[in-house]
Amino acid sequence: MIGPHAGYCYTGPTLAWSYQYIIPKDDITVFLLGPCHHVFLKVCGVSQLDEYETPLGNIELNKDVVNELLTHKEFIATDVDAEEEEFSLEVHLPFIKKVFKGYTSFIIL
Repeated sequence: MIGPHAGYCYTGPTLAWSYQYIIPKDDITVFLLGPCHHVFLKVCGVSQLDEYETPLGNIELNKDVVNELLTHKEFIATDVDAEEEEFSLEVHLPFIKKVFKGYTSFIIL
């Protein structure tokens, strides 16, 4: 799915419409990709956080997959301070938490 990343007042209905069609399955990994508004990256940055906080509960990242990605030159670890300033993925997280109900592994790029 490709979805917008502006505030809910602008994108909420579009996000809700998109997420309603996702059918979660066991053993699926969700890769969430977003633009970086604060730091220029020549490759894909991978989150070093253990989890993301949402109003519906935290989303734990799959550290095994994160570590595997970091063995490839196309991926680098993101700076935690810069990542905490980033907002492009925030609006998606509650939808993901609700749709996948905690049994899916997550990778935030």
